[in-house]
Amino acid sequence: MPLTDPAAGHRERLRQRFAANETALSNAELLELLLTYAIPRRDVAPLARRLLAHYGNLTTVLAADTADLLTIDGMGEQATLLLRLVGTLAGAPSQPHPIQFPLMDDLEIDLSSANTTEDDDRGEYNVAAAHLEVVDQEKIDGEDEKGVLRAFVNDEVIHAQTLLPQAHRFQTLAEFHSHLCANLPYNAATTRVRRANYLIKRFFPDGVLAVPLVEFLRCTQSTSARDSAIFYELLRSEPLLRMVAEELVWPALADGSVTRETMRAFLLQHLPALSPSSLKNSLRSILTAYSALGVGEVRDNVLLVHTHPGDLDGFVYAFCAEFPTPGVYRFEDMEQGLLHKGLLWDRAWLRRQLYHLERLGLLAKVSEIDTLRQFTVRYSRAGTLSAYFALDSQMIAMLREEPTASNLYVADSPQQDEQHP
Repeated sequence: MPLTDPAAGHRERLRQRFAANETALSNAELLELLLTYAIPRRDVAPLARRLLAHYGNLTTVLAADTADLLTIDGMGEQATLLLRLVGTLAGAPSQPHPIQFPLMDDLEIDLSSANTTEDDDRGEYNVAAAHLEVVDQEKIDGEDEKGVLRAFVNDEVIHAQTLLPQAHRFQTLAEFHSHLCANLPYNAATTRVRRANYLIKRFFPDGVLAVPLVEFLRCTQSTSARDSAIFYELLRSEPLLRMVAEELVWPALADGSVTRETMRAFLLQHLPALSPSSLKNSLRSILTAYSALGVGEVRDNVLLVHTHPGDLDGFVYAFCAEFPTPGVYRFEDMEQGLLHKGLLWDRAWLRRQLYHLERLGLLAKVSEIDTLRQFTVRYSRAGTLSAYFALDSQMIAMLREEPTASNLYVADSPQQDEQHP
């Protein structure tokens, strides 16, 4: 009796499903099917998943550089040539010019009109209606609607610091995306497209240019506040970074450090299928986010962390994002959130900022009676930001605190927090 090849049977089933219904396969399965034509007699499903995890979605896999693809474990010359050929035939850019509206490839929508109406100047993409290929990547290595964790790769923090403050100059997200593709410092156009998409998806997930971050970065003159706002948005958009902050860094405050090896073990515990390249990229991205944005310091492969004061502008931005609607809230609501456990702003400093906001008229009331400590938010998120930047700059400068040797930080720890009065 002849031996059957299970892999051959699986490949044939993929072909039959695609032949019967071209929409029946997920992007991972489509990529797997494509790879079978270049790599015989080998299970290529893990390679397909690695490629999607590394590049983010199918479109950017097909637009990737030849040299880039060859760095992925399992990719040889035949498979690389096939992907580049299909990408070229599909219209993926392979030359550095001209740069078109690259997001069109990724979102599969027509950006010539940017999906806007004449009376809507916000530059809003109809992302909800578009087919976002990143969904497949999220199902493999990401957080989809069901809350599955994804890797945090290609942080682009340094470029976010320089390019996000320019977003207010543009009328639509399509225009800003084109600006990113023209100014990101990578030689290959496909790399610029891919990295621009990372920035767009992280900071403009709803496809709208008019997000609070854009107006905040236009108004603030503080680089520290800029960095705090960017880190805060990364915590909200990257589930893995938030998990590291809350479950690894925060409990380590008592020691004041997290080693790279501890972080590596943490990532593999929660994402055991991470490829070596994605693991390396995630570690670098996390450490870069903490160090470049001023939340921690990296020395000799160790992340040094402690609680510290922040910047008044940055506090206002993150505070009104945490408490976006008018109402009464407890101090504990603030101290258990991202201001304290993510940005690592110390509790005494946070408390003082509440009284500053009350003095500025942005909070209706701050009250501490016995164990009842609460504050009353007066405005919506947009209203708070608008009211804050409408204030006299000298008044704000009088309340802004500059870190000194004596008040640099109060070394809160999770244990100390529980005993805090």
